[in-house]
Amino acid sequence: MLTNKGLIVRGWVPQRKILNHPATGAFMTHCGRNSTLESLTAGVPMLTWPLFTQQFYSEKLAEVLGCGLGIGAEVWHISFDIKDTVVKTEKLEASMKMLMNTSGESEKIKSRTKDVEAMIKRAVEKGGSSYNHLPTLIEKLKCHVFGTLED
Repeated sequence: MLTNKGLIVRGWVPQRKILNHPATGAFMTHCGRNSTLESLTAGVPMLTWPLFTQQFYSEKLAEVLGCGLGIGAEVWHISFDIKDTVVKTEKLEASMKMLMNTSGESEKIKSRTKDVEAMIKRAVEKGGSSYNHLPTLIEKLKCHVFGTLED
């Protein structure tokens, strides 16, 4: 039996399956759009480590929603020319311990993440706002791509 062990996987993994596993307590992410949305829909708090471009916006989304804890770069980069991506071991360890313990701040982040997960699920289920607006979006896309439908 393993105790006090985490799991590091290199290479491709079924990320949504892992995020939805009940043993997943947190997700360290570079804040790609898909990873951020997958974490939110799974109700998993994030340790955010953006590197460049839109990843900082995704980190800000996690922060505003109260679903993440920033651990990484604090300088926005427009390209792959990144020079300051190192996160000190102490900062990573302290952030992970804080997120995984039962402190008030940790519990607030976990609770808020579950609230956001529930909001997302309500929006896409039958009768939810995203569900109800999908036909309108499809029609607008068709008009944009093919011109007006009356032509």
